[in-house]
Amino acid sequence: MPTKRVTAALRRVVMERARDHGEYCRIPGSFATQSFTVEHVAPREAGGETVLSNLAWACFGCNGHKHTATHGMDPDTNEAVTLFHPREQPWSHHFEWSADLTRILGKTPCGRATIEVLHLNRTGLVNLRRVLVAGGDHPPPELYASPADVWQHIAPMAGVNRELAPLLRMNPPRRPRAARSADRAPRYTGVPELPAGVWRAPGGLGRSRV
Repeated sequence: MPTKRVTAALRRVVMERARDHGEYCRIPGSFATQSFTVEHVAPREAGGETVLSNLAWACFGCNGHKHTATHGMDPDTNEAVTLFHPREQPWSHHFEWSADLTRILGKTPCGRATIEVLHLNRTGLVNLRRVLVAGGDHPPPELYASPADVWQHIAPMAGVNRELAPLLRMNPPRRPRAARSADRAPRYTGVPELPAGVWRAPGGLGRSRV
């Protein structure tokens, strides 16, 4: 069973995957006025697990407003919809920037509801974005990490992979059958296929044999 504790190693992976940008408000950690935390997209109170596919990098403002919410009201239709899920949905599918790049606009019911629930256009955020725009540091690049993208951050961290292995429960791209059958490493059920240079062992992940 995955641990409920967010370890320092897991926190580092979540932060690096997000490039130290809030995955909701898109504020960079280097300029943020609030600290960041590892957020459970599906709250633990509702059975959400401490695994990479359920974790997001969020400032305390967004995390506090979201709390345990998973649904919100679309202000245009007054219908309840699910909130934005950073692990399953690209940000740009549901949001866009205003003409002056300081406000987040909802493109879908999900996006509009998320803006309302998380207060993504709080006065402090709008003012900070205005400063970042003037300095050429905003808007940030799109953030949507596929399982393959995540491995680009995790693979270099081979020293902590043994600790993270039980938490990497994702659905990676499948390798061609011929490539899988030719793999010399022993199979380790439950761990995704790894990039070249990283091998699997019964006790966890290891470094390159080369």
